[in-house]
Amino acid sequence: MIVITSDCKIDIDKSFKVEAGPGAGKTHFLINHINIVVQNSNRLRKTGKVACITYTNSAVENITERLGENIASHVEVSTIHSFLYKHVVKPYCFKLPKEFNLNIGRFKNHIDVRFSQKDIRKWIEDGKFSTKLKNPTSKNQILSRYSNNWQMPALRNWLSSVYTTFDSNGQAVFKAVNSKAFVEEKIYGSGYGFRNSNLEILEKEIIELKKLNWRKGLVDHEDILYFSYKLVKENPFIFEVLKTKFPYIFIDEYQDTNLIQNDLLLKLLKLGSVVGVIGDRAQSIYDFAGANIQSFANFPVDESSHYVIKENRRSTEEIVEFLNIVRTDIEQRPVEKDEPNEERCKAVLIIIGDKAKGFKKAEQLIGNEETLVSLSRKNNEANEMKLLGEEIIVNESIQSALYKHDYNPDRRRMILEFMEVVEYAQDGQIQKAVKLMETIVQRNINPCNELKLREKSIKILINLTESYDIYSVGSIFDFHQTLYQVLNNVFSNSKSTISNLSNRGEIINFYKSTKYKTLSSSLKLSDDNSSHITIHKSKGNEYKNVFIVGDDTMKEFLLSPDLDKEEHRVRYVAISRAKNKVFIQLNELNQKEESKIKKMYDCQIIRFRT
Repeated sequence: MIVITSDCKIDIDKSFKVEAGPGAGKTHFLINHINIVVQNSNRLRKTGKVACITYTNSAVENITERLGENIASHVEVSTIHSFLYKHVVKPYCFKLPKEFNLNIGRFKNHIDVRFSQKDIRKWIEDGKFSTKLKNPTSKNQILSRYSNNWQMPALRNWLSSVYTTFDSNGQAVFKAVNSKAFVEEKIYGSGYGFRNSNLEILEKEIIELKKLNWRKGLVDHEDILYFSYKLVKENPFIFEVLKTKFPYIFIDEYQDTNLIQNDLLLKLLKLGSVVGVIGDRAQSIYDFAGANIQSFANFPVDESSHYVIKENRRSTEEIVEFLNIVRTDIEQRPVEKDEPNEERCKAVLIIIGDKAKGFKKAEQLIGNEETLVSLSRKNNEANEMKLLGEEIIVNESIQSALYKHDYNPDRRRMILEFMEVVEYAQDGQIQKAVKLMETIVQRNINPCNELKLREKSIKILINLTESYDIYSVGSIFDFHQTLYQVLNNVFSNSKSTISNLSNRGEIINFYKSTKYKTLSSSLKLSDDNSSHITIHKSKGNEYKNVFIVGDDTMKEFLLSPDLDKEEHRVRYVAISRAKNKVFIQLNELNQKEESKIKKMYDCQIIRFRT
């Protein structure tokens, strides 16, 4: 590999691979390179553009802003799903196999789409495969409506993990994460899960369940990858169109690319497109979503076009030295040297004890004028941090409890879907909230033309957000009543709004006793803009000061780091987000472990008495 800096210029007409650790200035390098290409390339001609593919919507906005208007007009910056939707799926969806049953007239966008329980039941009821399912998750057991039915919630959990990949024969298929097919002991009295043999039967039939959504025009991000592969395989001229439109394709965060994305880009590379990939194997943390770390490692380029950036432009010298201890393939050099100051506390601090107390201590140490962002491995932990100081108990099993107590599948689904829209709006993601609201209205309530759909969706969103301060401090019963009234006002002539609740019984008791924020805190929002997020959502970002909610895996990582393990890479990513200070919280650490950590790292350890 050739060592370069993020300011270096490279040949604009050769495909390349750049390996760069956290804070190396990958975005800085990419923007500089795009500028040079746009100003000097003969390949672009009048209509050609540079395609810049990155992982998150926030990264898209960041790169677009930094390119400036003049250059950005020659560049298409997007996520891989948005790029494929716009240039492959949307213009050529009429060429998809008819058996996919895609409702092209209602297919407007791609978004996170849940499978409705009504569709899951239809899938199981009508599918010939379901007769092969064995106890304790047989066809009749899954479809049973008795109150302690754990099979359906476990199946829904499993289906929420569906992703697109290749099978052993190189065919595009849908798969799911088998470890997700379970329910929590605290809700059902015991932890239950599906047998792998039954999941193998179900996995082969996921596409039939997908078709029930496609028939309504509902397409999610994984469907975009699946459709794209099917379209280009049967219509290879699409590659020629893409090559003409985009003579240059640059992809950031390539270590998180899945097999299908990699296959599409390799075909463009063979056709003569200039393809540049940038990534870091130590930051590959999306294996559960089908990402394959070997795609980046094996990406074919000449040795003269294989580069490495060893700078770290983000973090202090102490943090960089800390990171260098846990990885051996790239030894980073800090751009900024720390100024000697004996009174200054360490840049890396390990706090032993309660996370709430630890976070307050970290805030005191950095001072009131500094910002502190908390990173958590799990969604429920991030939500607990959001609710510090509030008398709200975050319950990761609360959605399962909702499914157990409310027998009406449409009502409980709509409660969660509309609550998600409201929370996106509260997070400042208005465009995403409106887009999701349109999908919900189109699927659940009233198919209407595009203009009326947007008008009604915005009206519902405005009414719900105006009442937020009232129901958000109350119960989910208060939210339901507000939603019921809003929907009936907007759709005065429709009988297809959310079902009302009876005045007594187990359901009404659950709705009145469960706080709105207990349920809303269980939602998993993408592109979360708050100061308390998961480690995965922090990917690609940097923060002045970081507080990491620790666990046993974090302790294992500190004591015996091994970046071949994905969970260790997740912790590496978390630490590397920090610019000035990083606080690592652990529940406990014995004296032997503390002694080993002090020998390994230049850090400060703070203990709280319990």
